[in-house]
Amino acid sequence: MPKLLQNSTDAELIRLAQNRQDDPVAGASAVGELYDRYHESIFRYIWSRVSDQQLAEDLTGDVFTSMVVNLPKYRSIGTPFQAWLYRIARNLIIDHRRKASSRRELQLEEVIDNSAGEEDPTLIVEDQMVVEEVQVALGELKPFKQDVIILRFIVGLSINEVASILGRTISSVKVTQHRALKELRMKLES
Repeated sequence: MPKLLQNSTDAELIRLAQNRQDDPVAGASAVGELYDRYHESIFRYIWSRVSDQQLAEDLTGDVFTSMVVNLPKYRSIGTPFQAWLYRIARNLIIDHRRKASSRRELQLEEVIDNSAGEEDPTLIVEDQMVVEEVQVALGELKPFKQDVIILRFIVGLSINEVASILGRTISSVKVTQHRALKELRMKLES
């Protein structure tokens, strides 16, 4: 059964998960497959926004707990399931920040992979300095611009996916991405 579920569409998995009272085994397997598909990208998104691995793991767990609780009410109305998960994640981050009442810097060094064979200390220090500069510059952008840059370049989503997640038009995301990259470039050059 797990092999069959890997080839299933999100819509098919959601239907199975929503009917888990009728077939608990298939429903649980469908929830597990949805988790497997989206856990890593949701975690990366959250981690890049909160800069604390343990907190990111906790919030990621909260996203999928919310998914399970709210799946019976979920209806696809033109918005991809993945976008729904990112909206849950984004709302949880906003709630967390409101409660914490403090702004944290992004910790990109955990997201950006260092070359495995790179052992020259000078190169490692230079890479770390670049990461820190990008981190500071990214942290100075408005939250919406941060979301666009993180979803596009750290999580690796398409313009269409980012637009769907953020509830904006594709052209709005393109303009924001262009402006955010220009702003980052200016901050990094100064």
